[in-house]
Amino acid sequence: MRLFNQHFETLTALVLAGALTGCGGGSTDVDSGLPEDKPANELTEDETETLCDAYADGVSQKLTQVDVCAFAGYFAAALTYSLAGGDEEDLQAGCVAARDACDENPEEAQPEAPECLSGDTVQESCEATVGQLEDCFNDQSDAIAAGMEVPSCESLTIDGLEEYLENAGEQTEPTPACEAVAEDCPDGL
Repeated sequence: MRLFNQHFETLTALVLAGALTGCGGGSTDVDSGLPEDKPANELTEDETETLCDAYADGVSQKLTQVDVCAFAGYFAAALTYSLAGGDEEDLQAGCVAARDACDENPEEAQPEAPECLSGDTVQESCEATVGQLEDCFNDQSDAIAAGMEVPSCESLTIDGLEEYLENAGEQTEPTPACEAVAEDCPDGL
């Protein structure tokens, strides 16, 4: 239970981040094509939607580099081990079973990209620029993808799992680019 109690929030954050972002193909950078120096609070509704769509596309494209089913197996093994215990053979078997089940239905394993709501606008107090937002979005997509990179089920060890979970929490910390956005957008986006 120690592993489960210490790291369940980290695993959940990574899974939810992955589930909310989906998968796609193409370039891996968020680039809305909007002027980088334009303050977010001056964006029109159409420009806000363009920026939001660029974020959704960029994150989706970044995740095409991630084996979602390998991560699903790893997550399932971690959860099972945390709840039921067992040895490394059990851990690996659980990982393989979940990964293989996911691989049998790959289209179901690929979560949908988030949709931007029509009519969304940015908070008046948000003075971050489009370029700052895009830098933060790129950092977020990199962190999500990095957090979902896992070793193969066959090489999974208890020590390796615990080390991954310890390090995964670091990838949920805000980057300097995102801290700057948070400072320039005190009321959020």
